[in-house]
Amino acid sequence: SLRHPPPRRRDSIALADRPTFAIMTDAEHASWFRGVYGLLNSVCIQAWRHRGETPVVYVTRSPTDGITIECIPSRIWKADPLFPDRQALRQTFSDESFRPDEHYMCVFVTKRQDRAKHSQRSGLIFDQNLIRGTEIVEALTAATRAEDLADAYTWCENLQGCQQWIRDRSAFLNSGITTASDCVLVPSRALNTEVACFLAYYLRLELDVSLTGLCGDALLNGKEGVVTNLDPQNKERWKVRLDDGRRILVKSANFVHVRRGEYRRAKLE
Repeated sequence: SLRHPPPRRRDSIALADRPTFAIMTDAEHASWFRGVYGLLNSVCIQAWRHRGETPVVYVTRSPTDGITIECIPSRIWKADPLFPDRQALRQTFSDESFRPDEHYMCVFVTKRQDRAKHSQRSGLIFDQNLIRGTEIVEALTAATRAEDLADAYTWCENLQGCQQWIRDRSAFLNSGITTASDCVLVPSRALNTEVACFLAYYLRLELDVSLTGLCGDALLNGKEGVVTNLDPQNKERWKVRLDDGRRILVKSANFVHVRRGEYRRAKLE
């Protein structure tokens, strides 16, 4: 039977359900940020993309703006004598053990109304598996190549059910024609796009798309939004949340990935 990506587990509580701005210990403060679904993945990818600038990544939550991520390059924080913890940051980045292709510096900040903010500085390690996964997503949606599909298949070999899911989708999109587990998968724009959606789903990142090729709802062509998941009631269609708030079901042949800034953490649906 055709498998679907499993629903996202609610292993993190929605912001609105948390005692969000109560006074917390440092451990509780760090735990809160770690518990936000997909947040650290988004932070890691942004830090990696800007690593050549030796940035400090500020992850801030506030009662008014929710959670924001800002990469501040070294040319800015080094030049500002009033930049918080500037001397400590200089020492961290100049330490022989710090390697820009392996480590990054993150500051987690909670702003409270009428209270002093809570700030924590943390040295983190780049997740190379996560980074490789996003590179494959980019490659899958940039062209229709067999090598990108093969890379995706290899990347998810330790992810339970993932390789079988890819083969099931390949068979479904090719009118039931199956391929043996030791045979090379035949790429297509629809299959490569679906695998990219699947990987983004597991990476807890949003995949921005633009609608295209729709006939019955041609007015939707060019509209942009986010793919959320394969519809469990319809094997052909994917759930897309449009920017205007509408939620629609479309075939993978009718959307393409578009880059709209940095990767954002996925929202629990």
